[in-house]
Amino acid sequence: MLFRSMDSFRQRIAAKLSEEIGYADATFHGRREAQKGETNLGRLVAQAYLHAGKADLSIVNNGGLRSDIKTGHVDLGDVLAVLPFNNTLCTFQVNPFEIKQYIEALGGIFHISGMKVELTKDENGKRRVAAIKYKGRTLDITNPNSKSKFVVVVNNFL
Repeated sequence: MLFRSMDSFRQRIAAKLSEEIGYADATFHGRREAQKGETNLGRLVAQAYLHAGKADLSIVNNGGLRSDIKTGHVDLGDVLAVLPFNNTLCTFQVNPFEIKQYIEALGGIFHISGMKVELTKDENGKRRVAAIKYKGRTLDITNPNSKSKFVVVVNNFL
């Protein structure tokens, strides 16, 4: 009896996951390409976080992107394959100096939306933030006591 109930449940889940929610006119590269640098899928997810979080800046770690979205019809299963974790979005307010520190602490590759971050490498090859621009304006990333505040959204894993 229990197994029959589980079969019915599995069928309903499979039907829900196969519901079409959109169409991709190009492949959106996730996990493998994200290891090399910023990707179109990372930018898409970052833009979705930015919108959902009503934030000034969103940051997505590349390790959270677990699959690609292929050209063609997109269903909920495709989205779940990309973002399979039960993460929630978190927002916090920080100044430009703190944004710089946060991004540098991430180290590796990440995806952002809402601000433009210019990176350089120091003498040890470590990535450093050279500048942050918001709506075309260069922010002062040198003042730890800056009164300028921005809302940042990330998933709760970061």
